Amino acid sequence: MRRPGRIALLGLALLAVACGSGDSPETGDAFYDLVAQVGVAGVEIDAPETLPIAKPQEDLLFLPAGSSLEYLLFAEPDSTFRAEGVVVRGVGVRLEAYLETDEDGERELLSLSKSKEDLAEPLGLGSRTPVRLGLRTVGGDSDPGSGVALKSPALWAPIKEATGPPPAVEKPSRRPNVLIYLVDTLRSDRLGCLGYPKPITPNIDRFAADSSLFLNAVGQSSWTKASVASIFTGLWPPAHGAIGWKHKLSDEIDTLAEFLHAEGYQTAAFVTNPNVVKTFGFTQGFDEFTRKLKRPSDQVNTMAFDWIDGRREDAPFLLYLHTMDPHAPYAPPEPFRSEFAPTADEMPHWQPRWRWPMEALPYLSDLYDAEIAFNDDSFGKLLEFLEKRGIYDETLIIFASDHGEEFKEHGRWRHGANLHAETLNFPLIIKFPGQSNGVRVGEAVQHIDLLPTILSNVGLDIPPTLDGRDLTGFAGDDAVLADGTPSGIYSHLRLGRGPLNHSLVSGQWKLIRRLGEEGWQVSLFDWREDPNERNDLAGERPVLAAVLSAAIDRKVASGEEAEAAEEVPLSKEMEEDLRALGYLE
Repeated sequence: MRRPGRIALLGLALLAVACGSGDSPETGDAFYDLVAQVGVAGVEIDAPETLPIAKPQEDLLFLPAGSSLEYLLFAEPDSTFRAEGVVVRGVGVRLEAYLETDEDGERELLSLSKSKEDLAEPLGLGSRTPVRLGLRTVGGDSDPGSGVALKSPALWAPIKEATGPPPAVEKPSRRPNVLIYLVDTLRSDRLGCLGYPKPITPNIDRFAADSSLFLNAVGQSSWTKASVASIFTGLWPPAHGAIGWKHKLSDEIDTLAEFLHAEGYQTAAFVTNPNVVKTFGFTQGFDEFTRKLKRPSDQVNTMAFDWIDGRREDAPFLLYLHTMDPHAPYAPPEPFRSEFAPTADEMPHWQPRWRWPMEALPYLSDLYDAEIAFNDDSFGKLLEFLEKRGIYDETLIIFASDHGEEFKEHGRWRHGANLHAETLNFPLIIKFPGQSNGVRVGEAVQHIDLLPTILSNVGLDIPPTLDGRDLTGFAGDDAVLADGTPSGIYSHLRLGRGPLNHSLVSGQWKLIRRLGEEGWQVSLFDWREDPNERNDLAGERPVLAAVLSAAIDRKVASGEEAEAAEEVPLSKEMEEDLRALGYLE
Protein backbone atom coordinates (compact mmCIF):
# COMPACT_ATOMS: atom_id res chain seq x y z
CA MET A 1 0.00 0.00 0.00
CA ARG A 2 1.35 3.44 -0.90
CA ARG A 3 0.35 6.06 1.60
CA PRO A 4 -0.56 9.56 0.38
CA GLY A 5 1.19 12.74 1.38
CA ARG A 6 4.69 14.12 1.10
CA ILE A 7 6.16 12.03 3.88
CA ALA A 8 9.10 9.67 4.16
CA LEU A 9 9.40 6.75 6.47
CA LEU A 10 12.71 6.91 8.24
CA GLY A 11 12.25 3.56 9.92
CA LEU A 12 12.39 3.08 13.60
CA ALA A 13 14.55 0.15 14.28
CA LEU A 14 18.24 0.50 13.84
CA LEU A 15 18.60 -1.45 16.99
CA ALA A 16 15.79 -2.92 19.04
CA VAL A 17 16.88 -4.38 22.35
CA ALA A 18 14.23 -6.60 23.92
CA CYS A 19 14.26 -7.17 27.65
CA GLY A 20 11.93 -8.28 30.44
CA SER A 21 9.28 -10.67 29.15
CA GLY A 22 10.37 -9.68 25.65
CA ASP A 23 12.72 -12.66 25.84
CA SER A 24 9.76 -14.96 25.13
CA PRO A 25 9.48 -16.54 21.67
CA GLU A 26 6.36 -14.44 20.98
CA THR A 27 8.38 -11.26 20.68
CA GLY A 28 10.48 -12.55 17.80
CA ASP A 29 13.94 -11.27 16.81
CA ALA A 30 15.35 -8.40 18.88
CA PHE A 31 16.64 -6.79 15.68
CA TYR A 32 13.37 -5.75 14.08
CA ASP A 33 13.00 -3.37 11.17
CA LEU A 34 9.68 -1.54 11.21
CA VAL A 35 9.95 -0.08 7.72
CA ALA A 36 6.63 -0.47 5.89
CA GLN A 37 5.93 -0.27 2.17
CA VAL A 38 5.82 3.45 1.45
CA GLY A 39 7.44 6.01 -0.75
CA VAL A 40 10.83 7.14 0.55
CA ALA A 41 12.36 10.08 -1.27
CA GLY A 42 10.68 8.96 -4.47
CA VAL A 43 11.83 5.34 -4.21
CA GLU A 44 9.58 2.37 -3.47
CA ILE A 45 10.83 0.00 -0.77
CA ASP A 46 9.31 -3.31 0.15
CA ALA A 47 8.10 -4.27 3.57
CA PRO A 48 10.31 -6.79 5.40
CA GLU A 49 9.02 -9.82 7.23
CA THR A 50 7.33 -8.90 10.46
CA LEU A 51 6.89 -10.45 13.87
CA PRO A 52 5.00 -13.74 13.74
CA ILE A 53 2.20 -12.73 16.11
CA ALA A 54 -1.31 -11.32 15.90
CA LYS A 55 -1.89 -12.73 12.44
CA PRO A 56 -3.32 -11.93 9.93
CA GLN A 57 -2.09 -8.38 10.55
CA GLU A 58 1.34 -8.34 9.00
CA ASP A 59 2.85 -5.26 10.58
CA LEU A 60 1.80 -5.55 14.23
CA LEU A 61 4.28 -5.12 17.05
CA PHE A 62 3.25 -6.66 20.37
CA LEU A 63 4.99 -5.68 23.62
CA PRO A 64 4.04 -7.98 26.53
CA ALA A 65 3.64 -6.31 29.92
CA GLY A 66 7.00 -5.65 31.50
CA SER A 67 8.92 -5.57 28.22
CA SER A 68 10.72 -2.75 26.48
CA LEU A 69 12.38 -1.82 23.21
CA GLU A 70 14.99 0.80 22.41
CA TYR A 71 15.75 2.27 19.01
CA LEU A 72 18.96 4.12 18.20
CA LEU A 73 18.92 6.23 15.06
CA PHE A 74 19.18 9.67 13.51
CA ALA A 75 15.80 11.38 13.49
CA GLU A 76 15.02 14.10 10.97
CA PRO A 77 13.56 17.51 11.92
CA ASP A 78 9.80 17.51 12.46
CA SER A 79 9.80 13.73 12.92
CA THR A 80 6.62 12.16 14.30
CA PHE A 81 6.23 8.80 16.02
CA ARG A 82 3.13 7.24 14.45
CA ALA A 83 1.03 4.11 14.65
CA GLU A 84 -2.16 3.30 12.77
CA GLY A 85 -3.57 1.94 15.99
CA VAL A 86 -2.63 1.09 19.57
CA VAL A 87 -4.43 -1.65 21.52
CA VAL A 88 -3.91 -1.82 25.29
CA ARG A 89 -4.73 -5.21 26.83
CA GLY A 90 -4.92 -5.94 30.57
CA VAL A 91 -5.78 -4.14 33.79
CA GLY A 92 -3.46 -1.29 34.63
CA VAL A 93 -1.35 -1.68 31.50
CA ARG A 94 0.24 1.47 30.13
CA LEU A 95 2.46 2.23 27.14
CA GLU A 96 5.23 4.68 27.85
CA ALA A 97 7.52 6.21 25.26
CA TYR A 98 10.58 8.32 26.00
CA LEU A 99 13.10 10.23 23.95
CA GLU A 100 16.71 10.90 24.87
CA THR A 101 19.07 13.30 23.14
CA ASP A 102 22.49 14.56 24.12
CA GLU A 103 21.23 18.15 24.21
CA ASP A 104 18.09 17.68 26.34
CA GLY A 105 18.62 14.36 28.11
CA GLU A 106 15.67 12.00 28.56
CA ARG A 107 12.05 13.19 28.45
CA GLU A 108 8.67 11.52 28.29
CA LEU A 109 7.17 11.38 24.82
CA LEU A 110 3.82 9.82 25.68
CA SER A 111 1.96 7.79 28.32
CA LEU A 112 -1.02 5.82 27.05
CA SER A 113 -3.36 3.61 29.11
CA LYS A 114 -6.24 3.35 26.62
CA SER A 115 -6.48 2.01 23.08
CA LYS A 116 -6.18 4.65 20.38
CA GLU A 117 -6.44 5.00 16.64
CA ASP A 118 -4.00 6.96 14.49
CA LEU A 119 -1.36 7.77 17.08
CA ALA A 120 0.83 10.73 16.04
CA GLU A 121 3.32 12.12 18.56
CA PRO A 122 5.81 14.80 17.40
CA LEU A 123 9.37 14.35 18.62
CA GLY A 124 9.89 18.12 18.75
CA LEU A 125 13.22 18.13 16.91
CA GLY A 126 14.43 21.13 14.94
CA SER A 127 17.34 19.41 13.17
CA ARG A 128 18.70 15.97 12.36
CA THR A 129 19.50 14.53 15.77
CA PRO A 130 20.82 11.23 17.15
CA VAL A 131 18.14 9.86 19.46
CA ARG A 132 17.39 6.99 21.76
CA LEU A 133 13.66 6.24 21.40
CA GLY A 134 12.30 3.84 23.97
CA LEU A 135 8.99 1.97 24.30
CA ARG A 136 7.97 0.07 27.42
CA THR A 137 4.86 -1.44 28.90
CA VAL A 138 4.22 -1.19 32.62
CA GLY A 139 1.52 -2.70 34.85
CA GLY A 140 -0.60 -5.81 34.25
CA ASP A 141 2.18 -8.17 35.27
CA SER A 142 -0.21 -10.74 36.75
CA ASP A 143 -1.99 -11.29 33.43
CA PRO A 144 0.15 -13.32 30.97
CA GLY A 145 -1.82 -11.98 27.99
CA SER A 146 -1.53 -8.32 28.91
CA GLY A 147 0.50 -5.89 26.89
CA VAL A 148 0.33 -3.35 24.09
CA ALA A 149 -0.05 -3.96 20.35
CA LEU A 150 1.00 -1.26 17.86
CA LYS A 151 -0.14 -1.34 14.24
CA SER A 152 2.51 -0.12 11.77
CA PRO A 153 4.69 1.80 14.27
CA ALA A 154 7.13 4.06 12.44
CA LEU A 155 8.97 7.34 12.49
CA TRP A 156 7.87 9.85 9.87
CA ALA A 157 9.25 13.15 8.60
CA PRO A 158 8.54 15.56 5.71
CA ILE A 159 10.26 14.94 2.41
CA LYS A 160 12.59 17.79 1.51
CA GLU A 161 13.66 16.68 -1.91
CA ALA A 162 12.58 13.70 -3.94
CA THR A 163 15.31 11.67 -5.57
CA GLY A 164 15.08 8.62 -7.71
CA PRO A 165 17.46 5.80 -8.47
CA PRO A 166 20.76 6.70 -10.16
CA PRO A 167 20.74 6.72 -13.96
CA ALA A 168 22.07 3.70 -15.79
CA VAL A 169 25.76 3.87 -16.72
CA GLU A 170 26.42 4.40 -20.41
CA LYS A 171 29.30 2.40 -21.83
CA PRO A 172 32.03 4.66 -23.23
CA SER A 173 32.91 4.31 -26.91
CA ARG A 174 36.44 3.35 -25.90
CA ARG A 175 37.02 1.64 -22.60
CA PRO A 176 39.83 3.25 -20.63
CA ASN A 177 42.85 1.54 -19.18
CA VAL A 178 42.89 1.31 -15.38
CA LEU A 179 46.03 1.93 -13.34
CA ILE A 180 46.08 1.71 -9.55
CA TYR A 181 49.28 3.01 -7.99
CA LEU A 182 49.30 2.13 -4.29
CA VAL A 183 52.00 3.45 -1.98
CA ASP A 184 52.08 1.27 1.12
CA THR A 185 52.04 3.09 4.50
CA LEU A 186 51.72 6.61 3.08
CA ARG A 187 50.10 9.14 5.42
CA SER A 188 47.80 11.61 3.74
CA ASP A 189 49.23 14.55 5.70
CA ARG A 190 52.70 14.06 4.13
CA LEU A 191 51.61 15.30 0.70
CA GLY A 192 52.29 18.88 -0.31
CA CYS A 193 48.87 19.14 -1.98
CA LEU A 194 47.35 18.29 1.40
CA GLY A 195 49.36 20.86 3.34
CA TYR A 196 52.74 19.31 4.17
CA PRO A 197 55.40 22.04 4.10
CA LYS A 198 58.44 19.92 3.11
CA PRO A 199 58.86 19.56 -0.69
CA ILE A 200 58.88 15.76 -0.78
CA THR A 201 55.99 15.14 -3.23
CA PRO A 202 56.37 17.50 -6.22
CA ASN A 203 55.24 14.90 -8.78
CA ILE A 204 52.22 13.78 -6.76
CA ASP A 205 51.28 17.44 -6.23
CA ARG A 206 51.43 18.17 -9.97
CA PHE A 207 49.32 15.10 -10.65
CA ALA A 208 46.74 16.25 -8.08
CA ALA A 209 46.52 19.71 -9.66
CA ASP A 210 44.83 18.24 -12.76
CA SER A 211 42.91 15.44 -11.03
CA SER A 212 40.28 14.87 -8.36
CA LEU A 213 41.90 15.24 -4.94
CA PHE A 214 39.88 13.72 -2.10
CA LEU A 215 40.71 15.63 1.06
CA ASN A 216 39.19 13.17 3.53
CA ALA A 217 39.77 9.56 2.50
CA VAL A 218 39.35 7.06 5.34
CA GLY A 219 40.53 3.48 4.95
CA GLN A 220 38.79 0.22 5.88
CA SER A 221 41.64 -0.82 8.13
CA SER A 222 45.07 0.26 9.36
CA TRP A 223 46.93 -2.69 7.88
CA THR A 224 47.50 -3.91 4.37
CA LYS A 225 45.58 -7.14 3.79
CA ALA A 226 42.21 -5.95 5.07
CA SER A 227 42.49 -2.60 3.24
CA VAL A 228 43.60 -3.97 -0.13
CA ALA A 229 40.93 -6.69 0.08
CA SER A 230 38.34 -3.91 0.43
CA ILE A 231 39.81 -2.14 -2.62
CA PHE A 232 39.67 -5.34 -4.68
CA THR A 233 36.14 -6.36 -3.58
CA GLY A 234 34.25 -3.15 -2.69
CA LEU A 235 33.22 -4.83 0.60
CA TRP A 236 33.52 -4.03 4.30
CA PRO A 237 36.18 -6.18 6.04
CA PRO A 238 33.61 -8.39 7.86
CA ALA A 239 32.02 -9.08 4.45
CA HIS A 240 35.20 -10.09 2.61
CA GLY A 241 36.69 -11.86 5.65
CA ALA A 242 40.41 -11.18 4.96
CA ILE A 243 40.92 -9.65 8.37
CA GLY A 244 43.65 -11.68 10.12
CA TRP A 245 47.20 -12.93 9.53
CA LYS A 246 46.09 -16.27 8.08
CA HIS A 247 42.79 -15.28 6.46
CA LYS A 248 42.40 -15.42 2.70
CA LEU A 249 39.89 -13.97 0.28
CA SER A 250 37.25 -16.48 -0.67
CA ASP A 251 37.28 -17.73 -4.25
CA GLU A 252 33.53 -17.08 -4.22
CA ILE A 253 33.99 -13.29 -3.95
CA ASP A 254 34.34 -11.41 -7.24
CA THR A 255 37.37 -9.15 -7.38
CA LEU A 256 38.27 -6.12 -9.45
CA ALA A 257 40.57 -8.14 -11.71
CA GLU A 258 37.87 -10.76 -12.28
CA PHE A 259 35.29 -8.14 -13.25
CA LEU A 260 37.61 -6.57 -15.82
CA HIS A 261 39.17 -9.80 -17.05
CA ALA A 262 35.67 -11.06 -17.93
CA GLU A 263 35.27 -7.95 -20.10
CA GLY A 264 38.42 -8.62 -22.11
CA TYR A 265 40.87 -6.54 -20.08
CA GLN A 266 44.51 -7.57 -19.87
CA THR A 267 45.30 -7.73 -16.16
CA ALA A 268 48.63 -7.54 -14.35
CA ALA A 269 49.88 -6.81 -10.86
CA PHE A 270 53.35 -6.13 -9.47
CA VAL A 271 53.37 -6.18 -5.68
CA THR A 272 56.00 -5.90 -2.98
CA ASN A 273 54.03 -6.76 0.19
CA PRO A 274 53.73 -10.40 1.40
CA ASN A 275 50.17 -9.80 2.58
CA VAL A 276 48.94 -9.27 -1.00
CA VAL A 277 49.87 -12.57 -2.65
CA LYS A 278 48.43 -15.79 -4.06
CA THR A 279 48.46 -17.48 -0.65
CA PHE A 280 45.79 -15.04 0.53
CA GLY A 281 43.66 -15.07 -2.63
CA PHE A 282 44.76 -11.82 -4.26
CA THR A 283 45.76 -13.25 -7.64
CA GLN A 284 42.19 -13.97 -8.73
CA GLY A 285 41.56 -12.57 -12.22
CA PHE A 286 45.13 -11.51 -13.01
CA ASP A 287 46.83 -12.75 -16.17
CA GLU A 288 50.17 -11.89 -14.62
CA PHE A 289 50.87 -11.47 -10.91
CA THR A 290 54.46 -10.82 -9.83
CA ARG A 291 55.48 -10.53 -6.20
CA LYS A 292 58.88 -9.10 -5.34
CA LEU A 293 59.22 -8.46 -1.61
CA LYS A 294 60.28 -4.92 -0.64
CA ARG A 295 61.64 -4.10 -4.09
CA PRO A 296 62.10 -0.33 -4.41
CA SER A 297 59.61 1.60 -6.49
CA ASP A 298 62.04 2.22 -9.36
CA GLN A 299 62.26 -1.55 -9.89
CA VAL A 300 58.47 -1.80 -9.79
CA ASN A 301 58.50 0.81 -12.55
CA THR A 302 60.86 -1.31 -14.64
CA MET A 303 58.55 -4.32 -14.42
CA ALA A 304 55.52 -2.18 -15.24
CA PHE A 305 57.24 -0.54 -18.24
CA ASP A 306 58.23 -3.92 -19.69
CA TRP A 307 54.72 -5.27 -19.27
CA ILE A 308 53.04 -2.23 -20.85
CA ASP A 309 55.39 -2.35 -23.84
CA GLY A 310 54.81 -6.08 -24.25
CA ARG A 311 51.04 -6.10 -23.92
CA ARG A 312 48.52 -6.47 -26.74
CA GLU A 313 47.33 -3.08 -27.96
CA ASP A 314 43.94 -4.34 -29.12
CA ALA A 315 42.51 -4.48 -25.60
CA PRO A 316 42.53 -2.17 -22.55
CA PHE A 317 44.47 -3.11 -19.44
CA LEU A 318 44.22 -3.16 -15.66
CA LEU A 319 47.56 -2.62 -13.93
CA TYR A 320 47.97 -2.75 -10.16
CA LEU A 321 51.29 -1.48 -8.77
CA HIS A 322 51.97 -1.88 -5.05
CA THR A 323 55.09 -0.05 -3.83
CA MET A 324 56.48 -0.13 -0.30
CA ASP A 325 59.19 2.47 0.02
CA PRO A 326 57.67 4.35 3.00
CA HIS A 327 57.15 1.11 4.95
CA ALA A 328 59.52 0.44 7.86
CA PRO A 329 62.37 -0.28 8.09
CA TYR A 330 63.00 3.11 6.52
CA ALA A 331 65.98 2.86 4.17
CA PRO A 332 65.84 5.64 1.57
CA PRO A 333 68.45 5.62 -1.19
CA GLU A 334 70.64 8.53 -2.18
CA PRO A 335 70.30 11.38 -2.96
CA PHE A 336 66.97 11.42 -1.07
CA ARG A 337 68.54 10.28 2.20
CA SER A 338 71.09 13.12 2.21
CA GLU A 339 68.56 15.74 1.15
CA PHE A 340 65.69 14.91 3.50
CA ALA A 341 67.33 12.92 6.33
CA PRO A 342 70.82 14.43 6.65
CA THR A 343 71.20 13.55 10.35
CA ALA A 344 69.88 9.99 10.10
CA ASP A 345 73.35 8.46 10.48
CA GLU A 346 73.52 9.99 13.96
CA MET A 347 70.53 7.93 15.18
CA PRO A 348 71.51 5.41 17.87
CA HIS A 349 70.76 1.75 17.13
CA TRP A 350 68.04 1.25 19.67
CA GLN A 351 66.93 -2.30 20.40
CA PRO A 352 64.62 -4.06 20.07
CA ARG A 353 63.54 -2.91 16.66
CA TRP A 354 60.11 -1.31 16.29
CA ARG A 355 60.12 -0.17 19.92
CA TRP A 356 62.02 3.06 19.63
CA PRO A 357 62.01 5.73 22.36
CA MET A 358 60.56 9.17 21.69
CA GLU A 359 64.09 10.41 21.03
CA ALA A 360 63.95 8.51 17.76
CA LEU A 361 61.06 10.59 16.41
CA PRO A 362 62.97 13.26 14.42
CA TYR A 363 65.27 10.70 12.83
CA LEU A 364 62.50 8.28 11.87
CA SER A 365 60.25 11.06 10.59
CA ASP A 366 63.01 12.36 8.32
CA LEU A 367 63.82 8.88 7.02
CA TYR A 368 60.13 8.34 6.34
CA ASP A 369 60.00 11.62 4.40
CA ALA A 370 63.04 10.61 2.36
CA GLU A 371 61.36 7.31 1.46
CA ILE A 372 58.26 9.21 0.30
CA ALA A 373 60.43 11.55 -1.79
CA PHE A 374 62.02 8.56 -3.52
CA ASN A 375 58.61 7.00 -4.20
CA ASP A 376 57.36 10.35 -5.53
CA ASP A 377 60.26 10.43 -7.98
CA SER A 378 59.31 6.95 -9.22
CA PHE A 379 55.68 7.95 -9.61
CA GLY A 380 56.70 10.98 -11.65
CA LYS A 381 58.71 8.77 -14.01
CA LEU A 382 55.72 6.44 -14.39
CA LEU A 383 53.49 9.35 -15.43
CA GLU A 384 56.16 10.53 -17.89
CA PHE A 385 56.30 7.03 -19.37
CA LEU A 386 52.51 6.93 -19.85
CA GLU A 387 52.59 10.32 -21.58
CA LYS A 388 55.38 9.25 -23.94
CA ARG A 389 53.45 6.10 -24.85
CA GLY A 390 50.35 8.20 -25.57
CA ILE A 391 48.15 6.40 -23.05
CA TYR A 392 48.07 8.90 -20.18
CA ASP A 393 44.82 10.63 -21.20
CA GLU A 394 43.02 7.35 -21.95
CA THR A 395 43.80 5.81 -18.57
CA LEU A 396 41.86 5.99 -15.31
CA ILE A 397 44.69 6.56 -12.82
CA ILE A 398 44.13 6.05 -9.10
CA PHE A 399 46.82 7.09 -6.64
CA ALA A 400 46.17 5.77 -3.15
CA SER A 401 47.58 4.16 -0.04
CA ASP A 402 46.41 1.25 2.06
CA HIS A 403 46.90 3.02 5.40
CA GLY A 404 49.04 5.58 7.16
CA GLU A 405 51.75 5.44 9.80
CA GLU A 406 51.85 6.46 13.45
CA PHE A 407 54.70 8.32 15.09
CA LYS A 408 53.58 8.06 18.71
CA GLU A 409 50.53 10.34 18.27
CA HIS A 410 48.47 7.84 20.27
CA GLY A 411 51.28 5.99 21.98
CA ARG A 412 52.44 3.62 19.25
CA TRP A 413 54.88 3.41 16.39
CA ARG A 414 54.03 2.27 12.86
CA HIS A 415 50.49 0.94 12.12
CA GLY A 416 48.00 -1.86 12.73
CA ALA A 417 47.56 -1.01 16.43
CA ASN A 418 44.55 1.32 16.36
CA LEU A 419 42.11 3.15 14.07
CA HIS A 420 43.13 6.74 14.70
CA ALA A 421 43.49 9.23 11.85
CA GLU A 422 47.27 8.97 11.45
CA THR A 423 47.03 5.27 10.52
CA LEU A 424 43.53 5.13 8.99
CA ASN A 425 43.40 8.19 6.70
CA PHE A 426 45.00 7.74 3.31
CA PRO A 427 45.75 9.93 0.25
CA LEU A 428 43.42 9.47 -2.71
CA ILE A 429 43.83 11.16 -6.09
CA ILE A 430 41.89 10.06 -9.16
CA LYS A 431 42.48 11.26 -12.70
CA PHE A 432 39.46 10.34 -14.77
CA PRO A 433 40.06 9.70 -18.49
CA GLY A 434 40.50 12.99 -20.29
CA GLN A 435 40.31 15.06 -17.09
CA SER A 436 42.35 18.26 -17.24
CA ASN A 437 40.91 20.41 -14.44
CA GLY A 438 41.65 19.91 -10.79
CA VAL A 439 38.83 19.16 -8.35
CA ARG A 440 39.03 19.12 -4.55
CA VAL A 441 36.43 16.97 -2.80
CA GLY A 442 35.82 17.53 0.92
CA GLU A 443 33.28 14.78 1.64
CA ALA A 444 34.60 11.66 3.34
CA VAL A 445 35.23 8.70 1.01
CA GLN A 446 36.76 5.24 1.50
CA HIS A 447 38.55 2.25 -0.02
CA ILE A 448 35.38 0.39 -0.95
CA ASP A 449 34.40 3.26 -3.25
CA LEU A 450 37.21 2.46 -5.70
CA LEU A 451 35.71 -0.67 -7.25
CA PRO A 452 32.31 0.93 -8.03
CA THR A 453 34.13 3.94 -9.46
CA ILE A 454 36.24 1.77 -11.74
CA LEU A 455 33.25 -0.29 -12.90
CA SER A 456 31.32 2.87 -13.69
CA ASN A 457 34.16 4.32 -15.76
CA VAL A 458 34.61 1.18 -17.85
CA GLY A 459 30.89 1.06 -18.57
CA LEU A 460 29.87 -1.83 -16.29
CA ASP A 461 26.88 -2.00 -14.00
CA ILE A 462 27.68 -1.72 -10.31
CA PRO A 463 26.46 -4.86 -8.47
CA PRO A 464 24.06 -4.01 -5.65
CA THR A 465 26.04 -6.32 -3.38
CA LEU A 466 28.93 -3.86 -3.19
CA ASP A 467 29.23 -1.69 -0.09
CA GLY A 468 30.92 1.27 -1.82
CA ARG A 469 29.67 4.03 -4.12
CA ASP A 470 30.74 5.56 -7.42
CA LEU A 471 32.94 8.65 -6.96
CA THR A 472 32.62 9.81 -10.58
CA GLY A 473 31.45 13.44 -10.54
CA PHE A 474 31.17 13.03 -6.80
CA ALA A 475 28.86 15.47 -5.06
CA GLY A 476 27.77 13.35 -2.12
CA ASP A 477 27.04 14.31 1.42
CA ASP A 478 27.21 12.80 4.87
CA ALA A 479 24.22 10.62 4.34
CA VAL A 480 21.73 9.07 6.67
CA LEU A 481 19.89 6.16 5.12
CA ALA A 482 16.12 5.93 4.82
CA ASP A 483 15.85 3.90 8.05
CA GLY A 484 17.74 6.47 10.11
CA THR A 485 20.97 4.48 10.00
CA PRO A 486 24.14 6.53 9.50
CA SER A 487 25.66 5.39 6.21
CA GLY A 488 29.15 6.21 7.37
CA ILE A 489 32.62 4.86 6.78
CA TYR A 490 33.22 1.66 8.69
CA SER A 491 36.72 0.41 9.55
CA HIS A 492 37.86 -2.80 11.18
CA LEU A 493 41.02 -4.05 12.87
CA ARG A 494 41.76 -7.43 14.41
CA LEU A 495 45.41 -8.32 14.10
CA GLY A 496 47.10 -11.33 15.67
CA ARG A 497 46.59 -11.33 19.41
CA GLY A 498 45.63 -7.66 19.42
CA PRO A 499 42.18 -6.45 20.48
CA LEU A 500 39.23 -6.04 18.14
CA ASN A 501 38.77 -2.44 16.97
CA HIS A 502 35.90 -0.81 15.06
CA SER A 503 35.39 2.76 13.88
CA LEU A 504 32.64 4.66 12.10
CA VAL A 505 32.85 8.10 10.49
CA SER A 506 29.44 9.72 10.03
CA GLY A 507 29.18 13.39 9.19
CA GLN A 508 31.59 15.29 11.39
CA TRP A 509 31.74 12.48 13.94
CA LYS A 510 34.06 9.53 14.34
CA LEU A 511 33.47 6.74 16.87
CA ILE A 512 36.24 4.29 17.79
CA ARG A 513 35.52 1.11 19.77
CA ARG A 514 38.19 -1.10 21.29
CA LEU A 515 37.39 -4.40 22.99
CA GLY A 516 39.27 -4.52 26.28
CA GLU A 517 39.20 -6.78 29.32
CA GLU A 518 36.27 -4.83 30.76
CA GLY A 519 34.28 -4.71 27.52
CA TRP A 520 34.04 -2.06 24.83
CA GLN A 521 36.01 1.15 25.30
CA VAL A 522 34.35 3.90 23.25
CA SER A 523 35.82 7.19 22.05
CA LEU A 524 34.02 9.90 20.07
CA PHE A 525 35.69 12.69 18.11
CA ASP A 526 34.58 15.67 16.05
CA TRP A 527 37.08 15.01 13.27
CA ARG A 528 36.45 18.30 11.46
CA GLU A 529 37.18 20.39 14.55
CA ASP A 530 39.66 17.91 16.02
CA PRO A 531 41.40 16.16 13.09
CA ASN A 532 44.15 14.78 15.34
CA GLU A 533 41.54 13.08 17.57
CA ARG A 534 42.68 14.41 20.91
CA ASN A 535 39.39 15.46 22.54
CA ASP A 536 37.18 12.47 23.42
CA LEU A 537 33.52 13.57 23.51
CA ALA A 538 31.90 10.20 24.28
CA GLY A 539 31.06 11.27 27.84
CA GLU A 540 29.42 14.48 26.62
CA ARG A 541 27.39 12.85 23.82
CA PRO A 542 26.32 9.39 25.03
CA VAL A 543 23.28 9.13 22.72
CA LEU A 544 25.31 9.94 19.62
CA ALA A 545 27.94 7.44 20.71
CA ALA A 546 25.23 4.80 21.20
CA VAL A 547 23.68 5.50 17.78
CA LEU A 548 27.03 5.16 16.00
CA SER A 549 27.95 2.07 18.01
CA ALA A 550 24.63 0.46 17.04
CA ALA A 551 25.36 1.25 13.39
CA ILE A 552 28.68 -0.56 13.76
CA ASP A 553 26.88 -3.57 15.22
CA ARG A 554 24.65 -3.66 12.19
CA LYS A 555 27.56 -3.58 9.75
CA VAL A 556 29.39 -6.28 11.68
CA ALA A 557 26.26 -8.45 11.73
CA SER A 558 25.97 -8.16 7.95
CA GLY A 559 29.26 -9.99 7.55
CA GLU A 560 29.05 -12.59 10.30
CA GLU A 561 29.44 -15.49 7.91
CA ALA A 562 32.66 -14.07 6.49
CA GLU A 563 34.11 -13.69 10.00
CA ALA A 564 34.80 -17.41 9.79
CA ALA A 565 36.85 -16.95 6.62
CA GLU A 566 39.28 -19.64 5.55
CA GLU A 567 42.65 -19.64 7.27
CA VAL A 568 45.73 -20.86 5.45
CA PRO A 569 48.99 -22.09 7.00
CA LEU A 570 51.97 -19.77 6.76
CA SER A 571 55.12 -21.15 5.23
CA LYS A 572 58.47 -20.49 6.90
CA GLU A 573 59.31 -18.14 4.04
CA MET A 574 56.05 -16.24 4.56
CA GLU A 575 56.68 -15.97 8.30
CA GLU A 576 60.18 -14.65 7.65
CA ASP A 577 58.85 -12.09 5.18
CA LEU A 578 56.22 -10.85 7.63
CA ARG A 579 58.75 -10.79 10.47
CA ALA A 580 61.18 -8.73 8.39
CA LEU A 581 58.50 -6.07 8.02
CA GLY A 582 57.68 -6.08 11.72
CA TYR A 583 54.35 -7.89 11.44
CA LEU A 584 55.48 -10.90 13.49
CA GLU A 585 57.68 -10.91 16.57
